[in-house]
Amino acid sequence: MHWLTLRFLDSGLERVFAESLLPRVLRQGQIAVWMGMLVYVTHGLLLDWQSPALASAQPFGGLWGMRWTAMLVPALVLVACRTRWFAPYCHLGLSSVGFAAGWGLIVMQTQVAEQHAVAFYPLIVEVAFYTYNFVGARFIYALGVDLALLAVYNVVFGFLFPYPARELLGHDFFLISANLIGGTAGYLAERQRRQLFLQSQELARAQVRIRESEAAQARTRILRDMHDGVGSHISTAIRQLESGRASHGEVLLTLRDSLDQLKLSIDAMNLLPGDITALLANLRYRLEPRFKTSDIELQWDVDLLPTLARLDDKAMRHLQFMVFEALSNVLQHARASVLRIELRATPRGGARLLLIDNGCGFEPERARRRGLSSLRERAAAIDASLVIASVPGNTAVEIVLDGSVAG
Repeated sequence: MHWLTLRFLDSGLERVFAESLLPRVLRQGQIAVWMGMLVYVTHGLLLDWQSPALASAQPFGGLWGMRWTAMLVPALVLVACRTRWFAPYCHLGLSSVGFAAGWGLIVMQTQVAEQHAVAFYPLIVEVAFYTYNFVGARFIYALGVDLALLAVYNVVFGFLFPYPARELLGHDFFLISANLIGGTAGYLAERQRRQLFLQSQELARAQVRIRESEAAQARTRILRDMHDGVGSHISTAIRQLESGRASHGEVLLTLRDSLDQLKLSIDAMNLLPGDITALLANLRYRLEPRFKTSDIELQWDVDLLPTLARLDDKAMRHLQFMVFEALSNVLQHARASVLRIELRATPRGGARLLLIDNGCGFEPERARRRGLSSLRERAAAIDASLVIASVPGNTAVEIVLDGSVAG
């Protein structure tokens, strides 16, 4: 940004900043204009009350006319700020309020004797702070207005209505001090607003990059899951067809598993992290028709559990794959007539998932070598306890998830 004007060198960035700040500028400007007009009128009333002699003086009779004339500018700004065309010129319009206030006070000061100038001069100093720090105009506009008022003050009371040099120098000291103090505060406040805007823009860009990275990682994980799940089942179907030893029904089951796995991979994109109940409900929706077709009674005994904070998107996909594999094994190999699914909360705030079928059973050690190793790998990946026990008539797959957040 420019060191003096504080304008961003990038015009596009400057436009975005101005648009983002416009509602606050208009709101603050309207409040400041109303407050300024109130102070202006109150000053006149106090002056009439405290200085009857001054109020009755002939030159003083036109001061209220000058005061009302000066307030035409803020009144016009209040009207204009409600129109659409005011936005590009809002800082110029708001800063003109400060100029009108200062100019009006200078003109009124010329209409009174020198000893009465003290009734107006302090308010001119106040106008400097008002323009820099309250009316809402940008620093560079406020600087232009207050320097112009300083120059006009010195021309008017240095040449046109000359004050003693010592008195004018004292006035200048306070006017210049007001510009230094108020201007520095206004400059630093605007600079900080712009720096915060830059930081918010960088944060927004970083968030976009994070979301894009997360989306890319999600796509990669989904593709990997599809390769591990769908691809594996399709490869099995191809081998079954090539060998010629598999029956039509076996190949059909494998292809159905592949299709179900594909649907579940897509469903996984919308799973809420940690919601195991919803995960099981989704699996039931996808697979229950196949259980009915296979004459397997599905017994559902699932509690509604709170979300498990330690299960993020990746862990949910691992868990989904594990449950799907267990259900798929029942459909393809168990020759069962009943499958019971239980979900309970553990005392430590975790979850215990149990899948029990009354099928023919199998030898776990032999099965480990033939295909259940991936279940154990995924269980280890999510810090889950996996226990598989099987005898003829009763096979149980137990998955226990601790409630603590994984380190």
